[in-house]
Amino acid sequence: MTDHHLKLNPGKTELLFLPGKDCPFHDLAIKAVTRSCRFMLYNIRRVRPCLTQEAAQVLVQALVISRLDYCNSLLAGLPACAIKPLQLIQNAAARLVFNLPKFSHVTPLLPHTPLASN
Repeated sequence: MTDHHLKLNPGKTELLFLPGKDCPFHDLAIKAVTRSCRFMLYNIRRVRPCLTQEAAQVLVQALVISRLDYCNSLLAGLPACAIKPLQLIQNAAARLVFNLPKFSHVTPLLPHTPLASN
């Protein structure tokens, strides 16, 4: 803590949690994000026939991609198995925007999405 110029205040600290490398709590946060993103994709998919491609893109960017992008610097260094659920959400979002079937190939579409660098 002194290396990072931090000071512990015993009067205010009730619990100090220092997760180890194999801590399951990192996975819980990712699961919450993927669950909320899947729910948003489900809702957008229900109204997709009434939307233009541009309107669908705006909805997906506002409701789904923004959740994936929030604090994405914290995801750096995580193993591929932790990132894969987020990549699957991004793939589903690209399919939804371009109105493609569930198992269609999305690699040509990803350069057009905000998270293509991940």
